[in-house]
Amino acid sequence: MTNVVIAYESHDNERPRQSYKTRAGSNTNPPTSSSPHNTTMTKLKKIILIGASGSIGTPILEALIRAKSSFDAIAILTRPSSAPQFDKISSEHGIKILTVASYDNTSDLTAVFAGYDTVIAALGAAALDTQLKLIDAAVAAGVERFYPSEFGTATDSPALGDEPIFADKRKIQAYLLRQASSSSSSTNNNKLSFTALQTGSFADWALANGFIGFDINAKTAKFIDDGTAVASFTSLRDIGDATVTSLLHPDASKNAFIRVQGFAASQQDILKVLESETNSKWKVTKTPISDVLKRADEALEKKDFTTYAVSRIQAVLWGGNGAFEKDEISNQKIGWAPKDDLHAVVKQVLASK
Repeated sequence: MTNVVIAYESHDNERPRQSYKTRAGSNTNPPTSSSPHNTTMTKLKKIILIGASGSIGTPILEALIRAKSSFDAIAILTRPSSAPQFDKISSEHGIKILTVASYDNTSDLTAVFAGYDTVIAALGAAALDTQLKLIDAAVAAGVERFYPSEFGTATDSPALGDEPIFADKRKIQAYLLRQASSSSSSTNNNKLSFTALQTGSFADWALANGFIGFDINAKTAKFIDDGTAVASFTSLRDIGDATVTSLLHPDASKNAFIRVQGFAASQQDILKVLESETNSKWKVTKTPISDVLKRADEALEKKDFTTYAVSRIQAVLWGGNGAFEKDEISNQKIGWAPKDDLHAVVKQVLASK
């Protein structure tokens, strides 16, 4: 869910949903995933990461580097002007730097993707539509797995209905579902499958940046309603590790919306830990969720898209739809366990201030 604002959505389980949402109000059955017990197991060994310097791309890159012995090749795709920032990473860790002048040029992207089996898109809100060209190029190049820039709320959830802030993500989901359905046909050479990794809110980023209502320096908390609504969270480090773990268990995550969770907490839960760790009483204010939605509408009228996006996402987060259902959490399904709980995240954020 970015960049910063919606990379948070972007800019996040035991089993993905049995029906997959292609557009608001309609469902279609996804292509059947390979069974984890199938004797012919998928292996994803050659990985391209796009958006490696962003708020979500950075921890994914760090996790890939930690697990590089499990892969044959790891590459970063970027524009030529951004390539120098990766020189040190490339020389120290053997990461290949690939460049294209424009992500709108499908031919150039196809040439770059050739020989790789996986593309991970870790893009901000402004670049979400770019994924349509990335997907087309992945199909043309014979890529086997595409990770869209999900990493956040369960944007395909029927509970969110037509929530406008997620329209671009649902558009990508629908396109990926069509491509994955096409790949199941024997009449074409399309190999593409997808993994949509949904992580809940970025715990440490959201707390440090005031996104979830806490000002660390001022020791204030801004609750939405009474602060009891629960949301799902995962730290950035854990998101990186969960991404890599899903790569290492590709059949369990094939053509699926995979929901992973580090922990679940309400604003009241978070405040309790903050007050304990700072040995201080924090000032609390409360805002009705109706006022948050009103603020979003007013911001949209003024073309203040940042305030609009932040307000809409906060309303989703603390409005009763921010937590994954327990039977949806796929931690065990992909063989992953989080390292950071609420206490660990609070301590890390306080130490960084």
